[in-house]
Amino acid sequence: MATLGFESVMFGVMDENENTTEVYTIDAQKGGAIEAKLSGLGANMNTIYASNIPFYVSAQGVSSPKLDLDIADIPEDVLNAITGVTVENGIAKLGSNTRPPYVAVILKAKGAQGDDIYIGLTKGKFGYPDLDLKTGDDKGVELSTDSITGEFIARSDTFVYAKGRTSDQNFQFDTFKQFIFKGYVEQPEG
Repeated sequence: MATLGFESVMFGVMDENENTTEVYTIDAQKGGAIEAKLSGLGANMNTIYASNIPFYVSAQGVSSPKLDLDIADIPEDVLNAITGVTVENGIAKLGSNTRPPYVAVILKAKGAQGDDIYIGLTKGKFGYPDLDLKTGDDKGVELSTDSITGEFIARSDTFVYAKGRTSDQNFQFDTFKQFIFKGYVEQPEG
């Protein structure tokens, strides 16, 4: 799957029934998506030996899906919502009782033919990112970007991953979004 850039990421915060209650978007207007690395989708392989030879390969499901995201500047409200940070009197607090919510994710990229490619992960959790503070030098001050990692599991319907692209005439983004962000109802603006 050849891609031409990474345009956006959407986070859907889930409740205890796996319904999405809030959606946050990181794109060129807010946050700036830089890179997404998804690993662990392949099935765990187990080779069975018999009669002194490899006899059977057992493979089913996915192994341990992991998503590494690089974002230019993740907004504080998004970071707090997806990592479970509480905010009181303008102070963001992270501690031993912090529990990140389950989150669904949609990544958007461009395909080599100019179509939109959507990749979805149905249920996972993100940990708070490491901080890297640096002083300026003779070249000036550089922006220190954010990196965040999530680990994913199957939702109760047994799905972990989904992909669709606009070059497929049967693909509808609204249907895809409703599948990944189960139960989410868009709130009218204004």
